[in-house]
This record gives sequence, structure tokens and C-alpha cells, in this order.
Amino acid sequence: GPGEGGGSPAGGSEVWTWTRTPPSLKPPSVHCEAGAILATYSKYCKKRTGKDKDLFKKAVRLFLFVDDASAKADMERTVSQALAKLALPRELLASQESLEELKAVGLKGQQYFIIPTLFHLVADLQRQKREFAVLFRSFGKDHEKVKGEWNAFCELRHPVFSRLIQDVGPLDGSVPSLPDRRGHDLHPLYRDSEG
Repeated sequence: GPGEGGGSPAGGSEVWTWTRTPPSLKPPSVHCEAGAILATYSKYCKKRTGKDKDLFKKAVRLFLFVDDASAKADMERTVSQALAKLALPRELLASQESLEELKAVGLKGQQYFIIPTLFHLVADLQRQKREFAVLFRSFGKDHEKVKGEWNAFCELRHPVFSRLIQDVGPLDGSVPSLPDRRGHDLHPLYRDSEG
């Protein structure tokens, strides 16, 4: 979810309340009332929905278990802002030629599959000649879509982000001094309830 909250008992059942901290990689440092447990909204939904995956997805997407209308509106606004940053540039969606170019690299909707920051990070690391690897983790069946967009970037075919490595060169193994960073084989790993 877009923030952390505290789950506290209310009449025998837990209630999730947003701490109103902005999204962060670190847990918020807020004081919780006695008996409250700090948990992400996603974790709270998981606990509340049990093994019902459909209800879990719906609860997370629609903020079903957020009782405070103001908090829910703020959370929805945070999600909208994040999705806006994943939106493809409007000019690329304006012409049939651009749409065909997007489709050729696997971008068929109106958003990137890969968070744009990753392209900037890889370009910077490559320019610094740092040793690194990229590992993609997926929560569904979007492996091929991610692979298509990533490989287009590495092969200098990405309509937006290949410009970031234009001065470095393609990362497809065609330049002896540069590694082939493309995704070739997909190796899904599955996790069961025991980890």
C-alpha cells in the first residue's frame, strides 16, 4: 500500500489506520497507541482475507478496509501520482507510427512495464563501469512483457529510454567491451506457503 498504518482492536476486530507517512523504503518512526501493531495495508489485507486471493486483490486495489474517507482519498491520490509517473509520453500515443514502435517493443498499453528509474540507474552504473546484475521479480505472467521492454532498451530500440545509453552503446553483446544485459531465458521460481 502507499503507507504504513497501525492495526488496533476496535470492538473485538482490528482496524487499519493510516499513519499518513509518505511512501518510503524504511518503516515510519511514529508512535502507535497501546496494543497497535504497525503494518502495511497490504499485510493487513492479507491477514484479514486469509487465503481468498480474489478478495485480497480487490481489497488492496480498492482500499476496501480503509474506513477513514479522507485517508482513503489521500491513498488513492498517492497511487494516481505513482501511476502518472509510469505513463508513456502523450506524444508517443498520438500517432500510429509511434504506436507501432511501442507495440514492437511490447508496450501495448499506456504505461511502462518497468519503472523508469531502473533505466536511469543502469545507464549510470554502466557509464561508471561498475559490475552489477539486474534481476526481475514478477508477481504474475508479465515476464515476457518485461523482457521485451528490457531487451529493447539494451538493443537501443526503446522509444524513450535507449537515449540514456546512446553514448555508452548497446548492451546486447555486439560491442566487445560491453556486457550482454538482455534477458534470454526466463526461470520462474515459485514459492509455497512455507516460503
